[in-house]
Amino acid sequence: MRHRIRAGALITRGDSILLIGHMGDLGRLWWTPGGRVEGEESWADCVRRETREETSLEIDIGPLAYVREFVSPHNDTHHFELLFAGLNPRGEIRFPVPGSPGYDERMDRAGFVGRKELAGITAWPGFVATDQFWSDRDAGFPEIRYLGFDRA
Repeated sequence: MRHRIRAGALITRGDSILLIGHMGDLGRLWWTPGGRVEGEESWADCVRRETREETSLEIDIGPLAYVREFVSPHNDTHHFELLFAGLNPRGEIRFPVPGSPGYDERMDRAGFVGRKELAGITAWPGFVATDQFWSDRDAGFPEIRYLGFDRA
């Protein structure tokens, strides 16, 4: 089994969260911006780079909010994910083009998804659709929460 460290950004605006739409083997999924840590890159640097590559936005890194792990049997990978508050997004959302860093043919949209709309989509982590997430966000993510272990 492979192991993968992923770092992601929780970027909100009002009652919306920025998500990236993917169409893949598991159907339509929505993810927070983020991805694999590269080389000696810090988790925070990974979050900034991945957000810039996937959306063209620049962000400041806020507190580490959540830690979760999950196994994906379909690709034999054990994932460890760190989710940080992404603060002060700057720029316009632009999607990566073929050949550019961050381009993935499975990604086909990016945008802010309203809290009420989250119930109708498959968002990963699903925790972003809970009242607890929004309460944590409103409180400034005062503590790191372990979201547990899942089999995807």
